[in-house]
Amino acid sequence: MGAPAGSDWRLIGLESIALGVAQVATAGMPSAMSSIEAIVPDSAVLAIEMPGKTDLMVEDSDFPDITVYQPGQKFIEFSTRDMRPEVFRLAMGGTTTSTLWSAPSAAVICTEKSVRAISKTFTGRKFRVDIVRAAVRGGANLRFSKTESGTVSFTCDVLRPVMGQTDYPIKIARI
Repeated sequence: MGAPAGSDWRLIGLESIALGVAQVATAGMPSAMSSIEAIVPDSAVLAIEMPGKTDLMVEDSDFPDITVYQPGQKFIEFSTRDMRPEVFRLAMGGTTTSTLWSAPSAAVICTEKSVRAISKTFTGRKFRVDIVRAAVRGGANLRFSKTESGTVSFTCDVLRPVMGQTDYPIKIARI
């Protein structure tokens, strides 16, 4: 596959995704991260939504008097077919052994993690997405089916970095 005319900067596919403990005392991404395998095709997306707005009107005018802007959501989500206990713990908390996952007793589990996603190679280059601090929420769709496997799903909401003076909420680098 040759490069298209013009820019050859393309983000195509997902090579890997990993989660690690979000740094709270030092800047940057953690050095140790847990890779998540067997990503469901086309399930991974980094959404950076446009800001929303509210127009405040006054009588007898078709134009807003004031426009108030709200930040758009920013999150990465994906699903995996990997049923290791560690994957369940990363997504939904709880405790694990090498062969067992036990659900937590808390009703809502949300953990803070760092997220790194790396795209597949296109024209010899990849993209690396680093999210230094995210609120991770997970769920599972455990199908007892002959034609479809179970999946564990992750939604990672981008949060403001603890080290805001040196870290960025999202970094996308062509590597």
